Amino acid sequence: MSNKDLSVVFPSRERLPLLFDCLSSIAENTTDLTRIEVLVAIDSDDKKTVQAAPSLEQQFPFVKFFVGERKNNLSEGYYSPLAIHSTGGWVQLFNDDAQMVTKGWNVAALEVLNSFQEEHPDGILLGCPHDDTGCAYSCFPVLSRQAILALGHAINPAFGSWGGDVQLDMVFTTLGRKVPLQYSISHKCPHNRTRGRDRVQARMPRLTRGYPYQETVKKDVERLRKIIGESTR
Repeated sequence: MSNKDLSVVFPSRERLPLLFDCLSSIAENTTDLTRIEVLVAIDSDDKKTVQAAPSLEQQFPFVKFFVGERKNNLSEGYYSPLAIHSTGGWVQLFNDDAQMVTKGWNVAALEVLNSFQEEHPDGILLGCPHDDTGCAYSCFPVLSRQAILALGHAINPAFGSWGGDVQLDMVFTTLGRKVPLQYSISHKCPHNRTRGRDRVQARMPRLTRGYPYQETVKKDVERLRKIIGESTR
């Protein structure tokens, strides 16, 4: 049984000011912080963030840091382990360069997500809040716990950095299990020219080893359809 309503998960590296603003935005805009958790993965060689983690946990009691070796696959090394380890019934995939901007975002999310789940007891669902990255899909989707367990991942491990959010959108569009959520996220990034490129951003293309959309979408859709089919028997 879930301990929290929502879990927010993301990695962070060498971005302490952005990380602080990210956590502050969650603290300021969440209704009842005891009902959410934020799990952040940081690298053991990122000394400044490791040193700052205890004080950040004290200032933001809803956050927990996990320290490990630096990974070359963001999906497999950070997002999916955090999502599987989390306790929320719903998992918000996030970034350290993103900020919540809607007051009561979690209440708005749960109103739609829980209502949808009442009609679809299998729980296979992707929630799509609005963000200002400039993409046609949600860059910061919300996955149901059931979907993560059925897939075995939050983001398909074939996508080491970019492309995983696109793949999720394609999977859940195919299934007809994608719903818009009425809250907004601000993304401070080069894509929308709200921030310049840093070392972390510059590394992302080197971690991308192709975009195997067709094969991964087919397999993930099959996994989820099996769960959906079993729930209707």
